[in-house]
Amino acid sequence: MVSGQELFAERDRIKTSLDRSLTKAYENGMDLAEKTRLYRILLAQTILQLKADGMAVSIIKEVAKGTDTVADAEMLMIAAEVSYKASNENIMAQKKLLESIEADINREFYKGE
Repeated sequence: MVSGQELFAERDRIKTSLDRSLTKAYENGMDLAEKTRLYRILLAQTILQLKADGMAVSIIKEVAKGTDTVADAEMLMIAAEVSYKASNENIMAQKKLLESIEADINREFYKGE
């Protein structure tokens, strides 16, 4: 059986970890926004260049997405999105754990009330 003191210590540890995770999720969200911005700018520039070079408009977008620079930028954007989503999943898991600890604390200290 876990003591009340250990439950409170665990709750505090989870709260601290959750605060760090929220900061990390914000940072990951900003990174995703920046990578998305760069991808869109690079894609638009590439499309304009291909159009200026006389490429058929019907295939320009697909060809632009297949260029090394645009494909690399898209990969970085997708990787940033994965990090952002993983951060949010981590937050949700920590919140569930915190809820569980709080329920244990309530059971331990408010049994008969």
